[in-house]
Amino acid sequence: MKEETNIRHELASILQDLPAEKVKTAVIKWLSTEKGDIADLKQNLSLDNESNESQMIYGSIDTNLDFIPLTSEEMITQSLEALNEYQLHRRGVSQQAMENWAASLGTDDELPCPR
Repeated sequence: MKEETNIRHELASILQDLPAEKVKTAVIKWLSTEKGDIADLKQNLSLDNESNESQMIYGSIDTNLDFIPLTSEEMITQSLEALNEYQLHRRGVSQQAMENWAASLGTDDELPCPR
């Protein structure tokens, strides 16, 4: 019983970090197996989470809207530069402007990248 309680706590921790669609897909997959127990669900979700993290590629978009992969160090440097620029000049791009731009990508009315 204690092992199941631990698995439930671990499962809750894993679920908290996953997007809802991934959780839904994993649970449906787990429910479709005949002998799946809660430990199997935890294992499936853990593997799904690890594979997603290893597939993530971080980067930036250049002025031609091309994706440029970045290392962790480059991302940190860019973030610190952006923070310094904001602290010096109090200029930035609003969250709403970024959301509007992102929502327009792939549509016939793409907005220019906010600056």
